[in-house]
Amino acid sequence: MPRTVLRHGYDDIISVENLLAAWAEFLRGKRTKRDIQEFGRPLMRNVLALHRELADGTYRHGP
Repeated sequence: MPRTVLRHGYDDIISVENLLAAWAEFLRGKRTKRDIQEFGRPLMRNVLALHRELADGTYRHGP
């Protein structure tokens, strides 16, 4: 049986499109939480900042 090999590079994984898709999936059942609403208000600004930090290696996970 042939083995499936996925070929997604880091740039594909951290693409803005992929980050937005991950956000949409993450939202399920969490829309009423305050911190989720605060992140979502300026969503594109936050996603673009996250993308930039992931791309240049400066992202640091916070509390």
